[in-house]
This record gives sequence, structure tokens and C-alpha cells, in this order.
Amino acid sequence: MSVAATNTAVDAGGRTTWVELAVVFVIPALALVIMSAAGAPAGAPIVVAVSAVAALVSSRLTGRGVGSLGLARPKSLWKTAVAGAVAGVAILVVVFIGVGQALAWAFDAQADLSAFESLPGNPALLAQLLVISWTTAAFGEEIVFRGFLIDRLTRLFGKGRGGVAAAVGVQAVLFGVGHAYQGAVGMILTGAVGLAMAAAFLIVKRNLWVVILAHGLIDTIGFLALYAQRAQPGAA
Repeated sequence: MSVAATNTAVDAGGRTTWVELAVVFVIPALALVIMSAAGAPAGAPIVVAVSAVAALVSSRLTGRGVGSLGLARPKSLWKTAVAGAVAGVAILVVVFIGVGQALAWAFDAQADLSAFESLPGNPALLAQLLVISWTTAAFGEEIVFRGFLIDRLTRLFGKGRGGVAAAVGVQAVLFGVGHAYQGAVGMILTGAVGLAMAAAFLIVKRNLWVVILAHGLIDTIGFLALYAQRAQPGAA
């Protein structure tokens, strides 16, 4: 029996996909809840890193490959870089300025950024956050939420427009909930970022490198601005 046939047999009824979802997302999420309750520092970056590695490993073991996550080698590096920069700037303008201002007007409140209150004028913390921005945030979160969740959920919901829309919506909600430390407004805002990132991901035909670059750029600009006490951090 071929590898493809074996994979099809094993995934009868979506069992392989459900197992992947449990290993990559559900179990790490429960671990994060436990770590947070225990007051463990840096729990979220660690859990995201573990989830991303699990997604990469499971993609290899199931024969789906990292291409299923959008990590195939891009045909053009410079076009990917330009697309990432354009997507990052567009999301900053549309979501953080447009949606952010609308939420501030509607709720008379902004995202709770108290977790970053020590950042202004703190170069050591800035360096730490920038490293996190380009590793567990940009690379890790995009693998888990856009690359892994969108692909696996469309396998369960169907690859038609309805299935893709449902997958995009679910990952955006989960992405927002994952930023609960920013309060209700922060969750809505990051959920909107999740929708925008997913839209960009689909527009560029699931080239995950584009949204990884966009995510890193957004967080870098945001944290630099907050360091200078002028703006909010990004999607980290």
C-alpha cells in the first residue's frame, strides 16, 4: 500500500486531523491554562513554540508535509518580502488604526497593554520582545493559527467557500481569545488581526512566509513605538 493510500485510510472520518488538532492545539492550550494558573512566567511563548514544533512534526509524520502549512519554498524571495511588507502596513492601517479607533469610540476603551508597561525606555525588554516577535509570535503563531488551523479545519469543514470561511472564522476567534490578557477590546482587535492575516494568507495562495513577515513587521513597529511611548504593540 502506498503512503498516500495509507494516509487516506488512517484519516477515515478525519481521525488523523482530529488527533493533530488535539496534539498541536488543544493539549498545549490546556497546558497554558495550567501554567497561567500556577503563575509560570513566559508560558505563552513556550506553549506557542511547542505547538509550532508539533505542527511541523505532525505534518511530516502524516505525510502532509510542511507545504500543507504554507511553508513551501517561495518562487520569488523578493516578491514574498514585498508582499509581507505591504500586508503588514495594510493591516496596521486598516486594523490597528481603523478598527482600533472604531472600537475605542464604541466601547470608550482601548486594549489593556499593562503587560507592556515596563517597555517604554527599557532597551533590554525591547530586545527580548523583538526576539519573541520574530520567533514564537511571527513564526510560531502563523504556523499554528494560519498555516495549521486553516488547513486542518478546511479538511474537516470542507474546502469550498463555506468551509474556508468557517476555518478562517474559528482561527480568528481562537487567536483573539489567545490574547485575553489585553482585555475584551484587545481580544476583538487581535481577532480582527487574525481575520486580516488569514485574508492575506489566502490572497497570496497560502504562502505563509508573507504573513510571517507581516506579523513580525507589525510587532516590530508596534513595540518600537511603545518603547518610545507613542503607540500600541502589535499582534504578538
